[in-house]
Amino acid sequence: MKIAVVSDTHGAIGKLESLKAVFDGCDYLFFLGDGETDIKRVGGMFTTQIVAVAGNNDFRGFYEKEVTEEIDGVRLLLTHGHAYGVRNGIDRLVERARQTGCSVALFGHTHKAMTEEVDGITLMNPGSLGYPDDGRPSYGIIEIDKNRVFAKIAYI
Repeated sequence: MKIAVVSDTHGAIGKLESLKAVFDGCDYLFFLGDGETDIKRVGGMFTTQIVAVAGNNDFRGFYEKEVTEEIDGVRLLLTHGHAYGVRNGIDRLVERARQTGCSVALFGHTHKAMTEEVDGITLMNPGSLGYPDDGRPSYGIIEIDKNRVFAKIAYI
């Protein structure tokens, strides 16, 4: 199972559109907020299934603030991250993943791409397509194979 992960587009619709081939090659596209109108506007052009959450700059109410998904026996937590104070550390997010029985926590908000494993929880922030902290727009790819999770960051 292959999942594309995107966050913080902030109007970068052209960058979303430029990744159509990547997203269509995945089983899912997870959108982690701050650009809900972006994903609503162009989401129909992708053939992959989209699962989205709202960010702190999303006010239309299209999506929930947090979602859990189970894919091939792996539970994933999707959130924007602001409610867990991710700019000041990931402890609260890791605890929330444990509370919800998730072994993967996906978040955005900081505009800094990262993957890390903490106490058995795989964490990923795909960075930002719209305003990346380091100037390099990025997204994430997660592959799930036999209950094993592989996470990587890709730059455009």
